[in-house]
Amino acid sequence: MLSKLDRWVAYCAMWAFFVLGVILVIEVIARYFFNAPTIWVEEVARLLFVWSVFGGAAYLFKDGDHIKVTILTDNLGRQKRKLLYLVSLGFVMICAGVIVYASIPLVVSALTSGKTTGSMLDMPSWPFDMALPVAMGLVVLRTGAECVKCLADDALSQKSNLPDG
Repeated sequence: MLSKLDRWVAYCAMWAFFVLGVILVIEVIARYFFNAPTIWVEEVARLLFVWSVFGGAAYLFKDGDHIKVTILTDNLGRQKRKLLYLVSLGFVMICAGVIVYASIPLVVSALTSGKTTGSMLDMPSWPFDMALPVAMGLVVLRTGAECVKCLADDALSQKSNLPDG
């Protein structure tokens, strides 16, 4: 089930980036060639960017594709690397959990108050606010799954920088 969710998040992020590029090209053409800027592109582009970045960040935990600095762990044995890997996953999971916990009231407040972005398009602000708890919730799920996988069968993500020997 988590793999299907990962795949869905990746496709959504990919298409959001694609649509973002298309509407920015449309805006450039409208503004510079026809002298007719739009009022909707800036805000829609920001919304697509927020969702694609946070969704993409959540997806990158699937195979351990986030940047790793391994200068401290390169000379450690396998068990010590595994322990530090689990500690780092736990730290990420706790931080993402705190962000989920802290951001849910913002979404609820935006929904109940009818808060808008205050721009010319004046979109509701909850779609922007919702990206954070959803993406960080996915990060909690993915890092939890990676911890369970690591503890259960002594396997780590493909890019965890641990030697087999």
